[in-house]
Amino acid sequence: MAQNPVWDYPDGESPFGCRQMIGSVWEWASDQFFPYDGFKIDMYPFMSTLQFGDHKVSRGGGCATSPNLIRGTYRQAYLAQRNDVFTGFRTCALSDD
Repeated sequence: MAQNPVWDYPDGESPFGCRQMIGSVWEWASDQFFPYDGFKIDMYPFMSTLQFGDHKVSRGGGCATSPNLIRGTYRQAYLAQRNDVFTGFRTCALSDD
């Protein structure tokens, strides 16, 4: 998989100038995977309920995620040992100016 420099997609900048906030890799978050308020079990109860409180949240979507699904509120639950999903983390660089 080729990786692109963060400046390759200027049209995807947020109003604050942040770049590539979703869509390159799933973003690891520090919170545990729990249901959103109002959650109701659907026809696939084991797709999420077994992971509540036991997995960390990954948000957004990665390069292998369908474009129809990628959004800032889309989340998955993964254990840190997983090495078969496109996950990453954000860092920030401070300028010396």
